[in-house]
Amino acid sequence: MSKRSRSCGVASAFALTESVLAGALAIILFVSAAPSAAQTYPSKPVRFVVPFSPGGSSDILARTIAIPLERQWRQTVVIDNRGGGGTLVGTQLASRAASDGYTLLITNIAYTLVPSVHAEQGFEATQRLRGVVQLVSQPTVIAAHPTVTAKTVAQLVDYARAKPGAINFGSSGVGSVGHLAGEMLKQKTGIDITHVPYKGGAPAAVDTISGLTQLVIVGLPTTFAHVKAGRLKLLAVTDPRRAAAIPDVPTVSESGIPGYSVSNWVGVLAPAGLSAALVQRLNADINASLKAGDTGTRLEAQGFELVGGDAAKFDQFISHEIRQWTAVVKKAGITSL
Repeated sequence: MSKRSRSCGVASAFALTESVLAGALAIILFVSAAPSAAQTYPSKPVRFVVPFSPGGSSDILARTIAIPLERQWRQTVVIDNRGGGGTLVGTQLASRAASDGYTLLITNIAYTLVPSVHAEQGFEATQRLRGVVQLVSQPTVIAAHPTVTAKTVAQLVDYARAKPGAINFGSSGVGSVGHLAGEMLKQKTGIDITHVPYKGGAPAAVDTISGLTQLVIVGLPTTFAHVKAGRLKLLAVTDPRRAAAIPDVPTVSESGIPGYSVSNWVGVLAPAGLSAALVQRLNADINASLKAGDTGTRLEAQGFELVGGDAAKFDQFISHEIRQWTAVVKKAGITSL
């Protein structure tokens, strides 16, 4: 072999070694970047997108946990209410955000209906999001204007059968848990009651208080203050078991409609591209916020039941909920949110 050939071989080997070392350094820097980002998070305000109008249960929960998170993060938490489209407006907004943890979605059971009702748009939005943590389960109630003579769901059903179409019920929107609860009541009893959708639980409750609708089916926290003030009366809880905050109020199933069960939940989701390290950090921080100071006590006093847990478990739960409610949506004939 000539001197020139040996020289070229050495140079090539040196160049190759240099290339390998540069690649290895790049990998090390890349791998170390994710934990670093998680450790320094957040370095600017965090936005909670709530796909409902202010005053509803998801909004109440977002504002409650924002308080301890702001103290922990030393950053502002901005509540961004984006009601409309049966949560599609807010869901799409959050799904298109950067995967950096600075835009999170706080939503409820309505999220699991978006794929079956909005088809391509809804499916794409839910595919671009992933679970971070389930915050609470939220008892849903059937509440009536004080002038409604029925004191129980059984009496309400009797009245509705005697006067078909005479009862209107409000909910936080088409495809919301209140809407589904009303549809299930109709399916199981054969009564004819009319659904009136709103852009949130709060305006739905206000119209029942004013007498524009006879019933409202929403999360317990939305009605709590109104019930205490005598502006609404509770007939039943839609969940399979009684709510700890109102143990004297029976379930719909106990009220003569066996097998009836509709439960709600509220959780935090993030863009699917979020790093595993940052998902873990957010999960730990938000779980801690539920136990910080008197936060848990305040939420329970408003009718929420704390859940928490890990991100993987919440992701599995969401998948199950989507499958379950897709079947209900088809049977109820819900074609839009």
